[in-house]
Amino acid sequence: MESENVNLFALIDKMQNDFRVGPLHISLMMAILRFMREQQKGDVITVKGQVLREASKIASKSAYHKYISELHHYGYIRYESQSGSRKGSRICITEAF
Repeated sequence: MESENVNLFALIDKMQNDFRVGPLHISLMMAILRFMREQQKGDVITVKGQVLREASKIASKSAYHKYISELHHYGYIRYESQSGSRKGSRICITEAF
């Protein structure tokens, strides 16, 4: 748990100091971290976009795709879209922080 907190604080610091990151990126990242903790399957989660949108309070599909893609592009996550999949997309937090 202590190690998780250190990593979480490092992630928050990195995001706070990144001029490209805004409130919706942070909200989406917190939702990802929540599901990661709930699923307890290591560093990869499988979750549907609609579930993440609801948890992060992002109503628009296009906004969700913009922010999830940017988090992937910025190196915070690895995102593998599984369009049409019943299981959902795969998301992994990177160790860049």
